[in-house]
Amino acid sequence: MRVINSFVNDININSAFKKVFLWSGLQDAQIDEISKLLSKPKVCEKGSELSCSRMLGIVLSGTAKIMKSLGSGTDVVMRTLSASEVFGVASMFSETKSESLSKITAENDCTVLYISEELIYKLMQKYPTVSINYIKFLTGRIRFLNHRIDSFTAGSAEQKLLEYLVQNSHEDGEVVLNHSMSELAKRLNIGRSSLYRSLETLEKSGAIVRQKNCFFITPTE
Repeated sequence: MRVINSFVNDININSAFKKVFLWSGLQDAQIDEISKLLSKPKVCEKGSELSCSRMLGIVLSGTAKIMKSLGSGTDVVMRTLSASEVFGVASMFSETKSESLSKITAENDCTVLYISEELIYKLMQKYPTVSINYIKFLTGRIRFLNHRIDSFTAGSAEQKLLEYLVQNSHEDGEVVLNHSMSELAKRLNIGRSSLYRSLETLEKSGAIVRQKNCFFITPTE
């Protein structure tokens, strides 16, 4: 793991750093002040473990995978993190020692900046906007998880599938699946046959339009 001596002068990494949700609403001068309080980013090799207890991680370049271990011993990719995205937010400020329920690994060589819980707390005290941004982020995650719970308790496979597609769609209604149908069936907790029947039902009803692994959700009034 190699340390970058000066990330402030690296245009791409500096740009990714400024896009981190924590600094939203801060002036450039304030973001520069914060960068000087932080430790140097680290270059992590492909396949290396990125999770670190009581540390907030910021991906500044490259990509990382959030993996969830299933009971069968296999790992499922829950999400891919790219530049300016953050991990470890929910594990901070816990009264008990918190261990990550997910494994985060470097999908390729990537640059990661770690911020300790203690320093995050100090930044929140000095820059109240950082606290507000942190709360907004957690609120968004709670809403997302509530939607996920609803999708897994929906009354039919079609409901589960449609809710999943809506939650993972872009503003234009496009959804691109980066995993197999077998993986999608696992995530929805339904059988593959039920998944294919649900896709056919939603297509026939006009709720979605499918082009291979790309879906378009039909706008509703």
